Amino acid sequence: MTHRGGWTLLAFFAVTVAVMAAVASMPVSEAPSVDQDLVDEYGYADVIVYEGTRSSVYIATKVPVQGSDGGVSYEWEVESVSQGSSPSLARLSELSEGFTVVMVGGTLGNLTLVQTDVVDGVSPVDVTFEMYGGSLSDLRVLTVPYSLESQLENSYTLMFGPLGTVELDLVSGSIGDLIPTEDMVSADSLDITIGEGMVIDRMLTTGSNGRYASVSVELRGGHVGYMTNEKSVVGSLSYDFRSGAVDYFCIGADTENGSNTYLSDLNTFYVQGDVHVHVDDSVEVRQAIIGAGILDIPSRLWNGDVAQSTASTNVEIDAGDMPLSPDTCFMTSNRSQGNVYQFTTYTVGGTPRTKAMSTDCYVSGSSSRQPVYGDEGVWASATDLTVNVGQYLYVNAQMTISSGSTFTVSQGGCLVTTGHIFLVGLLQNDGDVYNSGVIEKREGGTIAGNEPIGDGFVAYCINVSPADGRIDVMASDDDTVILRTDSTVYISRISVLLENGDREVTITAPESLYMGGDMFLIGLREVSGASSLGAYNLDVIGIDEAVLSSMSIEVTVSCSLGSDTGCYVYHVDEETGDVVAMEITDRSYGEITFLADGTGQYFLSTTSPEGIDDSDGSVLSENALNIALAAVIVLVGAIVVYILLKKD
Repeated sequence: MTHRGGWTLLAFFAVTVAVMAAVASMPVSEAPSVDQDLVDEYGYADVIVYEGTRSSVYIATKVPVQGSDGGVSYEWEVESVSQGSSPSLARLSELSEGFTVVMVGGTLGNLTLVQTDVVDGVSPVDVTFEMYGGSLSDLRVLTVPYSLESQLENSYTLMFGPLGTVELDLVSGSIGDLIPTEDMVSADSLDITIGEGMVIDRMLTTGSNGRYASVSVELRGGHVGYMTNEKSVVGSLSYDFRSGAVDYFCIGADTENGSNTYLSDLNTFYVQGDVHVHVDDSVEVRQAIIGAGILDIPSRLWNGDVAQSTASTNVEIDAGDMPLSPDTCFMTSNRSQGNVYQFTTYTVGGTPRTKAMSTDCYVSGSSSRQPVYGDEGVWASATDLTVNVGQYLYVNAQMTISSGSTFTVSQGGCLVTTGHIFLVGLLQNDGDVYNSGVIEKREGGTIAGNEPIGDGFVAYCINVSPADGRIDVMASDDDTVILRTDSTVYISRISVLLENGDREVTITAPESLYMGGDMFLIGLREVSGASSLGAYNLDVIGIDEAVLSSMSIEVTVSCSLGSDTGCYVYHVDEETGDVVAMEITDRSYGEITFLADGTGQYFLSTTSPEGIDDSDGSVLSENALNIALAAVIVLVGAIVVYILLKKD
């Protein structure tokens, strides 16, 4: 928010007094004159911070001057402070309206925009900070001195509310620690925009404490080393990453970024409303976790209180290629050791420290201890996540459910996934899972309870090493497999046995061609209720359609008819609706083998091609209609759930 006019004279004098008093204690040289070019460009601000001469930083404050005719003009008074200083720019009691600060250069230590000097009778103040250059060790929007902390209400429902709208437009420069608030104070909203030239080592999105009705973060370039939340309570939370990079991104709270010695040390952040996360594929994220307080709430807050609301009901994570773990802390690569990363001294591009995961903590004011995780803990788990009754979670990301972890969808809960889930642990589905992406089961990966529904794939992963340009594998009871190699390979033949050998797909290249890649998905999924003899979807991913069209695709499926009864296979073109008969290459031992002409749906029928021609294709119309209706029902169900999730 900017203020280019309309302030009352009293308000301008108040801001001036506040700023001049706040910086009065700083080392001062002879008063320099203001940089007129900066005034011309940023004259709407109340304070301009820029680089001075001889290792100094200038703080220019706009001062209203009343003329003899009753009119008001404005002057700028400039204070000089040494580099590395830690100034506070204004006192809360002297701010009656908005307060805008622009920083274009200079190097400071801890910069505080507003310092609290009174906790009674204060109206919320809108604060805007724009950064176009310079360097800060820390940035805080508002602080409360130790002498006043005891006067603050230790309750999130009766919290001191000095801030209205807070806007941080960080275009360029560097910040060590971004901590908007750190005390029991509230703000109506917090909007943070990070520009292309910005570098932030550690960012506590909602500060180390506080309450915010709404929080929005936009990444439009720049680089953030570590982003998380700690103890705050938030109404709604939104991340929109368009470009740039984040090394370690925690959507909620990182439960291990602290000592966790006492209950008061624990990061008991949680969101009461909706959570929206969007990350473009161009954004580089080294590691991301869902974190605590997104789908769950702590059993106790850091101050001993019980949370006064339920957790979020709608959570949307649209992050494409971003690697994501449903953990509440950043686990090291060897999860079985129980070690986690800690980021208290982390800098962009660096390596975080490690420590052992917390077990229990002291309850303040007593010698008793409480588990950090578990049924009796502050948090249910560090590595297990539950979508509870009434909650909707949409995930489009590269999410890994690790070995030893359980991802639970409770009865009445809903998970919609359009991304890629790497399942090494357990997916316990007692509710609804709508899958329009890929659930890739690795060794040890299990789905218990209800089977996922939707047009996505549930595939078993097999790591293969081609021999003589061939891949030959057999899946146990899966109808879809993913074949992975350590590097790009060029092969002439892939043969896959599915459903304990009941189905087989063999893709063979002509003598002069090869299939290249490091991942191939092959599926032959039965479409239930579409045909009494059998109907199947043939899917192939990892081979270009143009290349696949030149391959020989041989498919074998079960056939319940006797060998003396005619059986035919047809492919219905999804675009034209044409029915095409496939060439039968073998018919024996309760099976039928045919040559497919590409991916899509195939039907078994006793009707001969001549019968199809005579009936103009109507013999198979019922089968095709059943398939279409089934697909529509699944699609509509997924869309309805997604719309519900998107609703505010």
